[in-house]
Parts: sequence; structure tokens; C-alpha cells
Amino acid sequence: MLVLMLLAVWLVWAFFNQAFTEYDEVTLTGPNSGLSLPSNADVKLRGMIVGEVRETTFDDGQVKLTLGMNPELIDKVPAGVTARIIPKTLFGEKYIDLVPPEGPASGSLRAGDTISNAVVPVEFEEFFNDIYPLLTAVPPEKVGATLTALADSLEGRGESLGETFVLANDYLTKINPETKQAVDDIVAFGQVADTYASQMDDFGELLENSSEVSRTVVDIEDDLADFFDETTSLSLVLERLFKGIGKSWIATARNSVQPLAVLSEYSSMFPCLLRGTETLTEEHIDDVMENGTLHIQLEIISPQPKLYGSGARGGLERPLVPTEETVESEALVQPENHSFIDGVPALGQVCDQLNAYAAGNGPYTHDNPFPPIPARFWKLMGIQNSHNGKLGSEADYPRTPASSNLDGIDSPDQREVLNHMTAGLTDVRSAAVPDVASLLISPVVRGAGVTVQ
Repeated sequence: MLVLMLLAVWLVWAFFNQAFTEYDEVTLTGPNSGLSLPSNADVKLRGMIVGEVRETTFDDGQVKLTLGMNPELIDKVPAGVTARIIPKTLFGEKYIDLVPPEGPASGSLRAGDTISNAVVPVEFEEFFNDIYPLLTAVPPEKVGATLTALADSLEGRGESLGETFVLANDYLTKINPETKQAVDDIVAFGQVADTYASQMDDFGELLENSSEVSRTVVDIEDDLADFFDETTSLSLVLERLFKGIGKSWIATARNSVQPLAVLSEYSSMFPCLLRGTETLTEEHIDDVMENGTLHIQLEIISPQPKLYGSGARGGLERPLVPTEETVESEALVQPENHSFIDGVPALGQVCDQLNAYAAGNGPYTHDNPFPPIPARFWKLMGIQNSHNGKLGSEADYPRTPASSNLDGIDSPDQREVLNHMTAGLTDVRSAAVPDVASLLISPVVRGAGVTVQ
């Protein structure tokens, strides 16, 4: 009978402690002594019991809890869960609350897994342990008097105190969404303050310089007053000037729009032209004008170009200037064209060659001169004479040969004599002497001096 009674008691204890129940063991670790739980404490997931605490040990400054998970429910626990130790009541026993991870789980909890860093909320016993020294440091009668006075002051004011709390809650509800922005503004203000602090030396120097400038202004205030008086007089003069010529300036500005537009179109050519001209002047023109004397190599070409003939209204003909559209349609005069046309460089290509010439890499020399420009370019410029094939062919300029038309300088008989003189000097037949010969020889015969070197 005694053995049966003891066996019955043991069986009750064994069933109460679930000694015959199988569990999948999982380890829970944490650094806080608050993790100490009574044996068989519940392990819950979303309020449902999925296991219990089987054993509590302390190892290397950490508390280790062995959790017995229900084999039928452990597959429902997602992998990566965290744990919180939560009391069932204010001072009641605690249980373990498993918190699923955010987002989709990558699997389920398995036997032998470890749940790390369990979180323990603030415990009331810890709160009382912290506040006990404060309570013992103040005499009880003073604490009683303080609480009595506080109670008397609050008596009958519950409704107003409640309204105050409601109003404070409304304010906090409105302020709370702006808290993050306020914190960001405070942080930004601190950064601005740091920036200003780093510049204080320069700011102090600025103030010092400003003070010096102020003293200087005070010292020369008389001169400044005279300057302002003169400025006033100048303003009056300029006012009269602008009144007199203001309309002319406005008209000039209005009429300058189209020329400036043309200059803008060809402005990319100016730098290379100036650089090339400067190099040309330094390397060649200076030698030509050395010692104030002209040094040139003059070659007389034969036959000479003809003069323009007589116009319909008498007098010499004038070049026929083409329209702006005609000139702009010619590829040779387009600054954006950097190619060769009929073996001749276009305007953009000329600019490239001038840049090369300014850099000391001139493409043309006396032995390799610049190629002749096509006849159509000269026709665009209004030239009406082939100049004996120098500017195209006679077919491009259907004209009868014009006489020298130099009656105002030499008579025909005088030119014939001069041509014979030139023939004797140059070993050229008098009939082949160009018209320009009389222009060169006639001043010498008449007593003028011509230096040709």
C-alpha cells in the first residue's frame, strides 16, 4: 500500500512536470539576470503556448535557458525570432514571448537553434531598489507633509486637471509629428554655428579692416566731399551731353544691330586672325620696314591686269556687290567650314592654318604659296575682270579689253615713249610692256623718286 501511494504521488508529479512529454530543445541566451525564470515557464508565440522553459543555467556572464518546444508546433515558429521576458501580471510570474521577424521568414525554427539577446523590460523590483535610497534620505514626516499639501492642492480640481491633461495631449499630438523636423533643424543649426565659429577669425579680421576703412574715410572726408561735388558737376555735364546726342546714340545702337550680328557670326575668326597677323608682323613686316626703309621684292608680272571699263553713266565701272544671301550661300566664306574647296581652304580652314602659323608651323612659304582662290569667290566680291587669268578665265568675265585710261597722267604719245624706255631696260618687246610700266617710269621722268628694293 505504501509503495502504491508513493508511486501514485510520483506519477502525479511526473505528469505535472510533463516528464513523459517529448520536446525539441532550443537555447535562449541573454546578458540580464532577469532572464531567470521558474521551471516550466510558458513560451508563447502570438499568445499561443508553443513550449516551456526546461532548464536555466548561468555561463560566462550570460544566462542560458533551455526551451522545450512542442514538436507539433515548432514548424509554426519562424526562423530569426527574438524573445521578450514579460510578466503575466504586475508582480506575477514571467513568460517568454517570441517575436517574429519583420518581413517574410526564410524558414522555421529547428531543434538545436539558438535565440540570442533576449530583451527584459524594466522590472518593478529594480525600480523600487533604485528609489529606496531616495525615500530613506527624506524624513517620513516631510514626505507626509508634502504629499498632504499636494493632495490638498489637487482636491476639487480633478476636472480642471483632466482638461489640462487633455489640452496637453492635444498640443503633444500636434507637436509630435514635427519633432523629427525640429531635431533636424537643431542639428542643422549646430552645423551652421560650427561653420560660423570656424570663420570667426576671418570675421574679426573683416571687422578690423572695416574699422580701418572707416577711420580712413573720416580722415579724407574733405577730399570725398570735393569728389562728390565734382561728380555732381560731371553728372550735370553728362546730362546736357545725353540730351543733345541721346537720340543719335539710340539710332547708332539700333543701326549697329545688323553689323554686330555679322561680327558675331564671324567672331570665331578674329582670335586666329590677330594671332596670325601678330606672328606675320613680327617675323616678316618688321624686316620689310627695317631702318625706316621699305624692303620688298617687287616682281613685274606680264601682261598686266586691265582697268575697269566705262560704266553706262560715264566714268569707271564700280564692282557689282552681291546680296548678303548670295555671299552667305558660298561655302568659302562660311566660318564653320574647315575643308578645302577646289583645292582652296575655306574660311574655317584658313583660321586653322593661321593658328598653326602663329604656333610656328606655317603651312605656306614663298616656295609653297597660298593656292589661288576660285574665280567664283572674286565674282562674289564684285570683281568684273579676269586680270589676265589671275582671277579665273576671260569666259567668266565677258568684257572687251579696256585701255589704260590714263589720259589724266600721260598722253598716248608719252606712254609710247615710256614703253620704249621700259623695253630697253627690261629686254621686253614694246608691244608686250604692261600698262603699269608707265605708272612706275613716269614719276621718275617727271622728277619724282621711287625706291624699289
